[in-house]
Amino acid sequence: MGDEKTNKSSSVFNAIDQLDPSTQNEAYNQPFRQWRKNRENPYALNYEADSRERVYVDSRGFEVHSVEEAEKKALTNIVRILGVAMVVLVVIDVFAGKIIAAVIKLLGGDIDMYFFSTSLYGGGFEIVTLFVSVTVIELLVPLLYLHRKLKLPIKAELLNSVRHSYEIIGSIGTVLILCTAICLPAAYSSETKEVYNYFSNLDTNVSVWGQKEFVVYTVFDVLVFSFLSELIFHGAIFTALRQFGDAFALIITSGAAALITRDFIEMPAAMMISLAAGLGMLSSGTIFTAVIVQVVYKMYRLALIILQSDTSGNMFIIRNAAMLVLLIFGIIAFTVTYCIRKHSGEKRIAVYRSETPLSKFVCFSFRTFSFSAALVMCVMAALIKLTF
Repeated sequence: MGDEKTNKSSSVFNAIDQLDPSTQNEAYNQPFRQWRKNRENPYALNYEADSRERVYVDSRGFEVHSVEEAEKKALTNIVRILGVAMVVLVVIDVFAGKIIAAVIKLLGGDIDMYFFSTSLYGGGFEIVTLFVSVTVIELLVPLLYLHRKLKLPIKAELLNSVRHSYEIIGSIGTVLILCTAICLPAAYSSETKEVYNYFSNLDTNVSVWGQKEFVVYTVFDVLVFSFLSELIFHGAIFTALRQFGDAFALIITSGAAALITRDFIEMPAAMMISLAAGLGMLSSGTIFTAVIVQVVYKMYRLALIILQSDTSGNMFIIRNAAMLVLLIFGIIAFTVTYCIRKHSGEKRIAVYRSETPLSKFVCFSFRTFSFSAALVMCVMAALIKLTF
């Protein structure tokens, strides 16, 4: 009798049980599993079958008869809405600025922005209002779209329980090391530099920090925008994708974050920072670690821009000394965290056990129509930016 029970158990495949739950706590795992168990959920990989049986459902015929087909179906649905969200973000970014600038000017504001140009002219208040409005809209709309489509419970949509607080320090160390490696593209190709240059040229007798509009923009860029962008890439869509393993979710979300920059110079930096943010979130147990990674990156980038605007002969010494100090701190923080993690022996990355290789999941994702359309749009925009 015992042998018969064992054989029956070994012949049953349940996709939900193939994702290792030990990397996160039960407060997260329970609502996540409940979301996946819903048979009417098109985004859930909940395939279950006994290899010795065939299942036939009245009015629906034979159900998906292999785990590979079930994986393909769920993955198609998830990546499709990710692609749509990316396309929406790009379209809003391209057109919303022109529309908002026209509205501000119509209301009597001091601003000029030509439709076929990214150049801006006008007052500080109007410029910051434009930047903040466009960024909030282009992040909020895709974020709400993903939340509405996936219908994940909040406790499953966002990792929000700190399991290993020292991993937050380790993540800060990691991003400081990465910032040192990618400091040049971070300093010379960002929107932050464009805004900084605008305010520094606006009044040569006043520091940019003496202009409240620049301070407001910096607070929004460093804090609010970092939070919203992490909710997009490491919120609902990350949770849905991690049904196929954390490694897969990290690859797709980091690739999407890189593409959205539409800048070949920034893409490697964006991918590495997104990877660090995702790993930090999984290791610590909270999405706020990912937000902290983005905040540190943006602060580092802004600090470099400000330091390199100094025309004195001491600029290189001060900049290099600051980078060296931060690099040393980063290495120490990363090393200590790594040693503690290794000693604990606990897993940080959940593995999905499947016969389908990870590379096949990735290739299939990039071939999904809406995601490939978003990829083409972002690459074309990057080529145009590189050419002109």
